[in-house]
Amino acid sequence: MAAINDLTINEEYRLHKKIDELTKKKNEIEIMESKHNEEIQAMRDQMSQILTMIQHNPKLARVKPEALMKKNAT
Repeated sequence: MAAINDLTINEEYRLHKKIDELTKKKNEIEIMESKHNEEIQAMRDQMSQILTMIQHNPKLARVKPEALMKKNAT
């Protein structure tokens, strides 16, 4: 009977430890997802700026986006 209690306690401990590990991983994934969404939004904003610049001056359609971003930053 004591062996069963010991096994139950060890199993409960193992499950609690596993829950803690999975919770930590879930939190890390949520942080990564949030950062990823911020990066995507920043890229969309940059693309929007580039498209706006091209709409104002169609000649800019032949210019590399990096050059447009440098021009916009100054």
